[in-house]
Amino acid sequence: MKIPLGFRELCSGLHQDALYLAQGSVERLAADCVEFVRQGHKDDLREFLRSELQARTPSELKGTINREKPDIRLSSADAKTFLENALQRLG
Repeated sequence: MKIPLGFRELCSGLHQDALYLAQGSVERLAADCVEFVRQGHKDDLREFLRSELQARTPSELKGTINREKPDIRLSSADAKTFLENALQRLG
């Protein structure tokens, strides 16, 4: 599946200041990063996240995020938690 623009926007929020503002909470980081996603890109992102979370291991999810070259690195478990929480926020 092609990576949608919304995923790039979501990952653009993964920087040190965002992690600091989220007080180290991956769940809060996900909520904050969803704000970077344009309204018109949210449906495609939702579909992409559902598909990826069903088909990929936590390690593969981490790799998908890392290919977007975020400023911060998440562990495999945190990558999965981040994407699950982002999907939950998208509804």
